[in-house]
Amino acid sequence: MASIPQTFYEILSQVVVQVEINGGKVYVSPEEVTIYNPIDDEHATPGRAREVRWVVKGHGSKQYVRIVPLGADVGMFDDCKPQKKGETPCFEIPPGYNSIASGQPRRRANAPADHTHWYYEVQVVEKVGGDAQVVLPVVDPDIIIKDDP
Repeated sequence: MASIPQTFYEILSQVVVQVEINGGKVYVSPEEVTIYNPIDDEHATPGRAREVRWVVKGHGSKQYVRIVPLGADVGMFDDCKPQKKGETPCFEIPPGYNSIASGQPRRRANAPADHTHWYYEVQVVEKVGGDAQVVLPVVDPDIIIKDDP
């Protein structure tokens, strides 16, 4: 089988995190990644990941995957929003899709000088009636966010 050339410009600034659902378990690899938050775009170091792209394999036709922040940094990424009023903000990968990107993190005035951690959990959720229920064990990986340069 011949390789087919493709163009993926946005992935050049992303680190890929694989989420695989297999045998009733959730696997995340790698469990810790580092991304860089440029102080300004003019001085950003080329080749450094600025956002995370989660790619999911194995979720069922009625299941979706949630990336839910833990702790105080729920507002670290602008696209991490509650799906419904009163819910915890999250990224959500619905059935029929297998990927979502975090976007660049916000600059945090109270962050340590060199880096911060963004802890999150990966949930596999299934709608039962009108309610969403976590149906598989949860995994708790994290993202290290460093200033660049």
